[in-house]
Amino acid sequence: TEQINHLYFAFNAVDFVITSGFYELSRNPEWAGILRTELQQVLGDRAYPEREDFPRLPYTISFMREVLRHYPGSMGVMRRTGAEIIT
Repeated sequence: TEQINHLYFAFNAVDFVITSGFYELSRNPEWAGILRTELQQVLGDRAYPEREDFPRLPYTISFMREVLRHYPGSMGVMRRTGAEIIT
């Protein structure tokens, strides 16, 4: 059950972050133009960036970081220790 819940919440987190990015682009359409231009210049006719492309995509990376800062996919991490902690 815990593994299924983990997968379910992982998919929800990704959906949430992607939706948040689209929401921010809808609120700031000029950003969509900037990102589109940057991606077209760097990628050319390729559909997706590769790791080597990231240094040449500063606006895209900054946008992704800002979305994650404003809309974190997780508010915290829960852990269970294997043994009792004695302080």
